[in-house]
Amino acid sequence: MQPYALNRRLAVFPISLVFPVFLVFLVFPVFLVLWVFSRRVHAGQSSTGTPVFSSLIYER
Repeated sequence: MQPYALNRRLAVFPISLVFPVFLVFLVFPVFLVLWVFSRRVHAGQSSTGTPVFSSLIYER
């Protein structure tokens, strides 16, 4: 019974360790993209007054 309990503890431990890291890697890029996008929108509107989408289209 003791090895079984130890096995269960070792089986639960990696999930509890990997899940927060996976959550951070999943959420952090989304916040980073939203933050950069909002900064780029504000910078584009303040400097030129035109939306970022039109400036991106004109750059291409």
